Amino acid sequence: MELHEHAARWVAPGQQDVGELIFMLFVGGVIGASLFATYLNARPRERTQLVAICFLMGVFGLAAVGVDALHAYLRTRIPILNEPLVLVEDGGELLAITGLFAVAIACLSEAVRHRW
Repeated sequence: MELHEHAARWVAPGQQDVGELIFMLFVGGVIGASLFATYLNARPRERTQLVAICFLMGVFGLAAVGVDALHAYLRTRIPILNEPLVLVEDGGELLAITGLFAVAIACLSEAVRHRW
């Protein structure tokens, strides 16, 4: 869960928030391009699953990048929001990852069911 925070130190030393944003934009671009290419070559049922995956990846990105950037901006301006924003960021990431896991299990179950 802290991969983007560690990578940010390498991407933009001394500018943690900028490094996180650059790293996550790069990762999001790679994943987004992969999902788009997969969507173009998928069957209708697979496209439905890909839409769910894209939505959940968007939720993850919003929590990991959007809420994190908001937290970085408000950290010193409104310190009382530090704890709630950490909760929203981590909670959003965990919910999105849980949803992605559920979609993966559903896809695997369907694949196994059709194979037998």
